[in-house]
Amino acid sequence: MRSSYPYEVVAEGLQKIVNMKQYKEENLVKHTERFKHEKSVIKTILGINFLDKFVESTKEFQHISKDKEKQKLKAEAFEKWMAALYIKNSDQRKYGSLLYDLQINHANKQKKYPQTVSAALDVMSKVKFNLKETGDGRQNQQAKFINEERPSTSFAQRGKSGYKRFCCGSDSHMLYEYDKKESIPRDQ
Repeated sequence: MRSSYPYEVVAEGLQKIVNMKQYKEENLVKHTERFKHEKSVIKTILGINFLDKFVESTKEFQHISKDKEKQKLKAEAFEKWMAALYIKNSDQRKYGSLLYDLQINHANKQKKYPQTVSAALDVMSKVKFNLKETGDGRQNQQAKFINEERPSTSFAQRGKSGYKRFCCGSDSHMLYEYDKKESIPRDQ
């Protein structure tokens, strides 16, 4: 039986989960299985309280006065971190727009980030993909939400029939559905 240096085991475990990516042709179920396995390895090695110091340094924690709420925040930290890693490690060609929208929502003080891996899986399973041919013959995947619960974007305003885009002024489609978005002039 081979003996491993304990700190190397910790380093390898963290490296595996932080660098784990969804394979190009891997579906969400398989990716989730692999991710949950690595999650259990990290949980076994480090426990769930190793993020306590980080949580204590957050503004959210510092604004809470009740000890019970502070303990709850600490107890939820591991699952929140795992959910964030799960989304970050997903195939960004498919889920990159979802991650971007979640980041924009967070910047706008909206709490829409999934709090668990299961919740992240639920959100990600609502994303539908369109394969589009690019000018150089490659296929490009663009994600699009199946339902109308798509998170808001920073360049959208609610109109009578939906969101109004600054790029074209229409409210009949979202920017990610706009077929002329690549031709919009941008400042360099």
